Amino acid sequence: FLLSLAHRMSDENDLSDMIYAACHASLLFKHVFVTFFFSEIEDTEQIYIEREVTKGNSRVDFIFEYDGKNYIIENKIYDKNHHFGQYESVYKVTPDRFGYIVNYHHIEYEGKTKADYLKLGYKIKTWEEFYKHLISIEDQDKIFAPIAVYIKSVCSIILTKDKMNFTA
Repeated sequence: FLLSLAHRMSDENDLSDMIYAACHASLLFKHVFVTFFFSEIEDTEQIYIEREVTKGNSRVDFIFEYDGKNYIIENKIYDKNHHFGQYESVYKVTPDRFGYIVNYHHIEYEGKTKADYLKLGYKIKTWEEFYKHLISIEDQDKIFAPIAVYIKSVCSIILTKDKMNFTA
């Protein structure tokens, strides 16, 4: 079912909507998603994740409050319009409370690379990492495997078992 949906609902907003729905349908999924970025958060049960909260000219994909502080997560699929520096001031977060998830590995924005942003404290992950994480614990909740299938399709994740041999 979700694989069929992935063929029609395959853009960045659709993926964010699907993750939002999964977070609200399953407390365990919400815990896994939040702690994937912010391992220091132990109790996610009381967290309420909001979707597409707009302030001024900014609209963050996910925002929630924990221990009196805002946390945000931004989703990118083939979109290089990054918001480092912008969202922190608008949503009152520090880089260590700014999660970023993309379906590509190379990030370069305003002269800085992914490594530079990681050094500043940003929590940058890939959808492939999250997909692999869900698959590794898929027996813990019935929602994990279907959402993983959706993510794999929408984010064009291709996993290979064998390394390519260029000498043959």
